[in-house]
Amino acid sequence: VDGADMRTRAQARGTIVHQVLERIDLGTLENIDRLVAECIEDKRRQSRDRELVKGDASQIITLVRNAARSPFVTMAVTSGRLWRELPLGACVDGVIISGVIDLLHEAPDGTLAIADFKTDAVANEMEARMTAGAYEAPGGAYALALEAVTGRRVASGSFIFALPDGHTVTYEGDELRRIIQVDR
Repeated sequence: VDGADMRTRAQARGTIVHQVLERIDLGTLENIDRLVAECIEDKRRQSRDRELVKGDASQIITLVRNAARSPFVTMAVTSGRLWRELPLGACVDGVIISGVIDLLHEAPDGTLAIADFKTDAVANEMEARMTAGAYEAPGGAYALALEAVTGRRVASGSFIFALPDGHTVTYEGDELRRIIQVDR
């Protein structure tokens, strides 16, 4: 299997993980096996992707479980103030920013927190932080757009890496303001 096929397969797996995380009860993970099987079957129906996810069900289940067990998701589920796969679009300083927020959580103080699920394999916290650096620009852009649309403060942006053990890198305070300013 060449590198391009591995990347395509990883992207297909990541898409399925996001689909399951959008549909599953994040508190109980009830019916995880069925949901993963349905999403894999949907992907297989796309003829060009038929073989991409063959044999990947157990890894996808692990990725979903690791993401759902992250402190961010636990806090969001407990609060009951969360939105998944939230479309976002805004024009900020003449630049159109659009995308989909994987998970948005509203804190008791009314501030907002964004989470982005990642299926990159990271071995430890240091590697997770280094990999998160590649996602700072879109993360900052989403925070900037969300503040523009809602008029509310984004207090944190988190990248939740589901492999192998689930590491979360969170930007808040001055660090979050730095990545938001880069996008201005």
